[in-house]
Amino acid sequence: MKGARGFTLVEFIVCIALLAGVLNLVMSAWVQFSEAHQRVETALEDLSTAGRFLEDLKADLRQARKLTVEAGGIRLRMGDGGEVVYREEGSDGGRVRVAGADLRRYPQSFESVTYRREPGRMVAVELELRKFDAASEFHPRLGATVYCADLE
Repeated sequence: MKGARGFTLVEFIVCIALLAGVLNLVMSAWVQFSEAHQRVETALEDLSTAGRFLEDLKADLRQARKLTVEAGGIRLRMGDGGEVVYREEGSDGGRVRVAGADLRRYPQSFESVTYRREPGRMVAVELELRKFDAASEFHPRLGATVYCADLE
């Protein structure tokens, strides 16, 4: 067959091998991107949970008349005579359960929660969030100091 145009078998195999190599690189990059995206999503969810927790706690502290710091949590006596208890739950210390008028649970976003009574009707709270990933040594920390006007 004189003048026949086309690819030889060797050219076709080289083309397939190059295409497989490029696809391998693209898939590897996609997997790394997906894992990084998941870590960021988890970190944002943890920060959102911590923010919601601090806002709820600040609202409760502002209504509290008496505060008792206990091992693993705090007990608040409210103005209406009710009681709200913030305490860690579970062996990992990561869950915070609030018992009171309503029952709220915060997911395992926290490594630790520290409550401190400060002078002048102030209460300091510090949250240490879980690590972003196993290789990271970075523990995000959030904190708030709340003035409690009606606190004894």
